[in-house]
Amino acid sequence: MMVRPPSIEEAYNWMLEHLESGALTPTELSRALGTDLSQRVLLFLNYLVAQGLVTRTSTGRQVSYASGRTAEITRLLQTQAQAEAKGKPIEAPEITGIPEALVISAPLSLADKVTMLRDRYPTLTILDMKTAFKELLGSARRKLLLALPFLELDGLMYFTDEIVGLGRRGAVVHLLTRELLLPRQSGYSYHQKLKAFAKFIDLYASGGGDRQQVAVRDYTIRIGAASDESLLYEGIHQKMVVADGKRAYIGSGEIRAASFISNGDVGVIHVGRKAQFWQDYFNLFWSEADVVPYTFFQESIG
Repeated sequence: MMVRPPSIEEAYNWMLEHLESGALTPTELSRALGTDLSQRVLLFLNYLVAQGLVTRTSTGRQVSYASGRTAEITRLLQTQAQAEAKGKPIEAPEITGIPEALVISAPLSLADKVTMLRDRYPTLTILDMKTAFKELLGSARRKLLLALPFLELDGLMYFTDEIVGLGRRGAVVHLLTRELLLPRQSGYSYHQKLKAFAKFIDLYASGGGDRQQVAVRDYTIRIGAASDESLLYEGIHQKMVVADGKRAYIGSGEIRAASFISNGDVGVIHVGRKAQFWQDYFNLFWSEADVVPYTFFQESIG
């Protein structure tokens, strides 16, 4: 008989119980909650540290969290639960103050070795790729920038709730990609890519957002004549997620299932001034890219 994994609310309650009884360590979190939930709780703990509600102590290579203000944390969680009861899903806390992080993804065959490696660096904030993307998409309030050269439907399905939430909040979304208007080939993969971008926009709209708030642009420049078999292209290859100009993911992984389950991918999350630089870097390409209207997807997909 399979044991049902705890919900995020149950995970937060477990966190509170252990904060009340003494110090809590990342190792204890991982053992009790599993990788995905423990990383979400750890991110929330670091948010609480930034808000002064939790104390983070480092002793050598060991990190622990403690708090004498669990009543205030409980009220914060109750406020979120009330919002959920009114039909508004629990949103990630504001991202201000959450520390920088390393972001990783590895094939399942290396899972045990990756866990051992992470345990050797307990003072570092290390996030799973999927968890990092969920937190960034789920916490952007005003503007989200995404550089996605190879967006795929199978990866998009991991983040349906977060994209619907962007529409609910009315956040502006900029999607930067390549080879939509000038594809090298227009076969199955190309049409799946078109469907992925259209699906993103439709998910946003299903949350009550205006499709016009999601802008798509294509940075692709042909070098040489179209008839030249050795035709070269300039295009984006960077993978980026910038949330409200405050946090920015830069790395090799993007919204593709392979980046979460089968590839070795890495990245970093920068905050503050570094995140502002990455926002400006994104905008260098955005300002030179061609607009791809929603009607283009409708007409191309049929």
